[in-house]
Amino acid sequence: MASDSTERQLIPAKVLIVDDDPIVRHQITRLARQCVTETQAAEDGAEGLSLWKTWAPDVTITDILMPTMDGLEMS
Repeated sequence: MASDSTERQLIPAKVLIVDDDPIVRHQITRLARQCVTETQAAEDGAEGLSLWKTWAPDVTITDILMPTMDGLEMS
């Protein structure tokens, strides 16, 4: 386990988080920022798909049930 004085090495990856619940979206984004170099967040599938097309993330974490476009429709 790393000590407090040791800097954590971030994984060079882009993670997109898509969730309509602002609390869940914020918590997952906070966790991802502790592990990877870049994160983006979207509040629904339509916004998530737009970000996915322009930003090209390495990993996408999405809620299944959302307004406008759900996580399954994004694929």
